[in-house]
Amino acid sequence: MLDERGAISAEFAVALPAVLVVVAVMLAGFKVANSGASDIRALSDYVLAVSRGESKALLDEWEGTRLSGYRVTTYIESSSLCAKAVAKVGVARNLKRCVWVGDY
Repeated sequence: MLDERGAISAEFAVALPAVLVVVAVMLAGFKVANSGASDIRALSDYVLAVSRGESKALLDEWEGTRLSGYRVTTYIESSSLCAKAVAKVGVARNLKRCVWVGDY
């Protein structure tokens, strides 16, 4: 019979980098998804604050801290107040949230 000493170690040496790459890709995907979810929540809170009539100073401060990577615009669309956030740099991301505010 052939001597197979070290075969298990060699298999781990080949398989371990592949497993680490898969784990790294999954963690990066979770980070991107979580970042997107927090940006959507921040934009939702922003458009609700605008609909409540919060002060311009508060909205500017909020936009500067929670939505600093985006250019935010608000507009009326079919009885809803909407906010659109477009990423300033990096990946082209467009976020949009609307809240129904009644007929104008």
